[in-house]
Amino acid sequence: MKNKKILKTVLIICLTFTIIRAYAQETEEKLDLAYKYLNTGNTADAVPIFENYLKTHPGDFKIYLQLAYAYKHSGKNEDAKDYFNYVAFNSNDNNQINNAKEELRLLAANKNNLNSLMTSGDDEELNKGYMLINKGDINSAIALFVKYKLRHPSNTKISLQLGYLYNEKKNYSKALDEFKFVNSRSKNRDEIDKAAQSVYYLRDMMINNSKKSTDIYFYNIYDSYQDNYISNLIGHINFKLWKNAFIGPYADAYLDVKSNKSKILNDRYVEGGGFFKYRMTDFLGFELRTGYVHEIDYNKSSFNYKPILYMGTRFGNPLPYLSQKNTKKSYLYFDVFSTGLYDYKFRNLFGQVQFKEVYRYLTGGFSYLEFYLTQMTLADSKQLDYNNYLEVGSGISFKPNLVNFPALFIESTNKTFFVGPDGKYFSGSLKNTFQIKAGFLINLKTIL
Repeated sequence: MKNKKILKTVLIICLTFTIIRAYAQETEEKLDLAYKYLNTGNTADAVPIFENYLKTHPGDFKIYLQLAYAYKHSGKNEDAKDYFNYVAFNSNDNNQINNAKEELRLLAANKNNLNSLMTSGDDEELNKGYMLINKGDINSAIALFVKYKLRHPSNTKISLQLGYLYNEKKNYSKALDEFKFVNSRSKNRDEIDKAAQSVYYLRDMMINNSKKSTDIYFYNIYDSYQDNYISNLIGHINFKLWKNAFIGPYADAYLDVKSNKSKILNDRYVEGGGFFKYRMTDFLGFELRTGYVHEIDYNKSSFNYKPILYMGTRFGNPLPYLSQKNTKKSYLYFDVFSTGLYDYKFRNLFGQVQFKEVYRYLTGGFSYLEFYLTQMTLADSKQLDYNNYLEVGSGISFKPNLVNFPALFIESTNKTFFVGPDGKYFSGSLKNTFQIKAGFLINLKTIL
């Protein structure tokens, strides 16, 4: 009964945090979406989000600056000029003021250049292309720029513009090809930064919209207290039924090198089957797995099903990429994650809540260092000592400048167990353990 109360309390706490965050998150989610639109060249959808945000946050000059850039990239230079002027004369941030003044200088220079380029046939063709963009005739602009690119295949600026135009027409595969070309061929750092960020956000969007995709979670560590190597691998092949609903096969394995039948340190198993997954909101989802499982330490194979309710959200918006124009390299954010599930193979109900407070420092491109604090509690209905504990700790992780490379980490934690080996809560046989964990984490999603 006590354990069920603990599980109930854990789930109530988790649900409360989720509901509170749901109200606070709406504005932040809209801004995140606007930035994704902006980074993939979809300025038409980004602009109204920024404009609506400024109606309730008129003092946020960072958004005024972003809106000015959005207008500039869409060819609406007069609107961009108005917003750059507003930032230059009203902001108290020197970096924002200097950026706005530099953009005003460039706009003025470009206007003068356009007036002097009409004598060249190629330049006249480019000018016509930009005029078509300003008029909203994207298809004609694409056709014109494609012809221009055939004669100037090394002009990465035109490829970058084509990437934005293809993205605006929702031709994501062609947009991705253009951005990849710029990222690999350009010698201009600003173009490389824009293309790299566009590839990152565009791939994420394409995966989310794809009818077929895969996701792989691989957590691999060395635990100094157990002197044990522990791995958890979960993979899905996702076939979309409708928006946010998926079915397909899955594989799940939890392994270590030290557990045995006489001394179980972790529940070890290999499992596979089919799943149904539905993401109700950005922070709440449900998954049902049914399959066949082999329990290693009990040498037993059986049918299994596992309903899972998971909730999680992030407070804060750390950028994943450092460009040469970034004036900010460090970010603070806070993650909350919780899971409640029933695992038929163990005839056991599990509840978990985890908090993580993180300081991220961008070191260049997609590379960053993170310093974090973590708190996690786990409880089960069978009152197994190794499944009922509170763990707190701190750590450091490093992500190299490769999009799909795993994050490397080392952390120190202390576990306080609720249940002793005798199966009693808070008994005299309870133990605390201190351990160092080092390993890597992979979260990989791809299109099939």
